[in-house]
Amino acid sequence: MSTTRYTVHFGSAQINTTVTSDAAAADEWVRCVRAYSLCIGRLIVGLDCEWKPNYHYEVPPNKVATLQLCTGTSCLILQLFYVSHFPASVRSLLADPSVRFVGIGVGEDVAKLENGYGVTCAAPVDLEDICNRRLGRLYGGRTLGLSGFAREILGCPWRSLSP
Repeated sequence: MSTTRYTVHFGSAQINTTVTSDAAAADEWVRCVRAYSLCIGRLIVGLDCEWKPNYHYEVPPNKVATLQLCTGTSCLILQLFYVSHFPASVRSLLADPSVRFVGIGVGEDVAKLENGYGVTCAAPVDLEDICNRRLGRLYGGRTLGLSGFAREILGCPWRSLSP
C-alpha cells in the first residue's frame, strides 16, 4: 500500500492532494475534512470516479477503480482497485446526509459505487443541468463533461492526468 502527497497548482490555488491505496491514509484525510467542516459549517465535496470501460455486454461491468474526493484545497484520490477493503471512514462520509457530494454525472458515479462496493451516497448533487443552464445549452445534446464545463465556465484549460 502506498501513499503519495502532491501540491497541485490550479490557477492561483494550491491543492493538497493525497493519492493512496491505503485505508489508513484515507481515514486520515476524512478526519481532517471532518475537522475542517467544523470550522466552515456545511461540507460540500466534489466527487468523481474512474473505471475501465467494458465493451462486452456478456461480461459484468467493471467496478470503480479510482474515487476522487475534493473539498476546499484538499483532495483524496483513492485507488480502490488496490485497497484491501473499502475504508469505513470514507463509507461513513459518503453516507452522511449533511454532506453534499457534487459533480458532473455524479448519479452514474454513485450508482457504480453502490453496485460495486455496496456504498451509499446520501446526498449527491449533479451539477450538469445547472452548468448547462448557465451556458444556455439545450438539453439532449452532447455533454461537455467535467473538463468541458471547467473550460467553458471557469475559463480554465483542463487536462486529465494519467498515472
